[in-house]
Amino acid sequence: MKKISLSLEQRKAMWGYLFILPWIIGFLLFFIQPLIETLVFSFNQVDIKDTGIVKTFVGWDNYKYALRVDPDYVRALTDSIKTVCLQVPVVLVFSFFVAVLLKQKFVGNKIAKAVFFLPVILASGIFMKMQLDNAKIDAAVGLTSSLNDESQTLAVLRSFKIEYYLAQAGLSEKMINYIVTPINQLFTVISSSGIQIFIFLAGLHSIPDTLYEAAYIEGATGWEAFWKITFPYVSPLILVNTVYSVIDNFTAQSNTAMTLILQTGFEKYVLGTAGAMSWIYFIIISGILGIVSFFISRKVFYQN
Repeated sequence: MKKISLSLEQRKAMWGYLFILPWIIGFLLFFIQPLIETLVFSFNQVDIKDTGIVKTFVGWDNYKYALRVDPDYVRALTDSIKTVCLQVPVVLVFSFFVAVLLKQKFVGNKIAKAVFFLPVILASGIFMKMQLDNAKIDAAVGLTSSLNDESQTLAVLRSFKIEYYLAQAGLSEKMINYIVTPINQLFTVISSSGIQIFIFLAGLHSIPDTLYEAAYIEGATGWEAFWKITFPYVSPLILVNTVYSVIDNFTAQSNTAMTLILQTGFEKYVLGTAGAMSWIYFIIISGILGIVSFFISRKVFYQN
């Protein structure tokens, strides 16, 4: 029997498909049917009756209602896109800067890594639900809510009077808002950077030390080594983290468009309109990801 030999590229492709196989199975079993149902709902008026779900075809009416009639949807989309444009660059720069610091050897390095990853755990669905439940219990017995404590903590992190000083310096209102918004969202930026920090950190650890040694022998400075070695080697991870950050921001519980869609579908039970809103949202996210991936991938350095 003739032995089948695979080339290196074929073996890499096989391992790649093997790694994404659990996702493919999960998508086919749990996501493909709801995805199709949502698309069908978006073209129908959906009524929930005792006999079950009754669908009446209305064509593009749900999409027209979402974009032209609903008073909140377009504003929520605009706010979501604006938040992504402001927050994602800050998260990427912050996470890369922290990863570079955590790569250094110093006392308490592991504790520092745990501190930066802790917000990821605390922001998970389970802990958020526990926090909300505790807040309701505290409110019922007349105690101070933990959510109020969080609001007070965030108030301390606000930008104080920095807007006034920047205005006195002659900066425009648009530039002041761009500077102040990340400061006001400091807690959000830190809690949204945990995964990105460790992705960057893994990429930094994969760079061979011999490259830096050879560069320093040739007289390269630390700044030159960063731009000629470090940055090109982690550039693929910049693309990965950008895509992850955009999706994470668009699907966050604090996202206004997501909140509106959930309220429309699961509180008002207007499933047809909610389906149309979801697909408009999905198309916008896909378009943004396509544009971002196209431009960043042109500058990515892949090691052969």
